[in-house]
Amino acid sequence: MDHIIKNFIEEKIINYEISILPHNYPKGIENGFDFFQDGYRYNGVTKESFVGKSWEEDLYVICSNYYSDPYVINIREKDDGYPVYYCEHGSGKWAFRKVFNSIETFLNFIKSVPRYDIETEDINYNKVLEFLRSYPQKNSLIEECIEEVEETINLDEG
Repeated sequence: MDHIIKNFIEEKIINYEISILPHNYPKGIENGFDFFQDGYRYNGVTKESFVGKSWEEDLYVICSNYYSDPYVINIREKDDGYPVYYCEHGSGKWAFRKVFNSIETFLNFIKSVPRYDIETEDINYNKVLEFLRSYPQKNSLIEECIEEVEETINLDEG
C-alpha cells in the first residue's frame, strides 16, 4: 500500500460534530483495508464481487462518514495525489463526485476543522461555521457541512 494512503488511514481524524465527515476508517492497514471494502467492492456475506458490475475496479474506500457513505480514491490516480471522491449510498448506483484534489488536501482539511475541546468540554459551532465559510476551496461537500452546522446552531438556539 502506498505510504500516502497508509498515512491517511493511520491518522484516523474523526469530527463527531459533522456527521458527513469521516467517522469510520479501516482497522489495520493490510487485512483491515480489504475488510473495509465490504459492502462496496464485494458482498460480505456471499463474497460476491461488485467490481465491474456496480463498482469500478480502481476505486477503494479509504473512510466513510457516520452514515457509511464512502470516501474513495482511484488507485490509478497516484500521480495526481489521489483525488478524493464522495457519494451518498442508497440511490441504487454510485455517482461519485470529486471533493478534494488530493488525499493530502483532504487530510489537512479534516485536521483543520475545529472539533470538540476536551479541556473545555465544549464545541463552538460558530467557530466551525466561520472556518467552513472561509475555507478557500468551495464544493458541494463543504456546502453540505455548512448546512449541517447551521442546522445544529439553529437547533441549539431554538
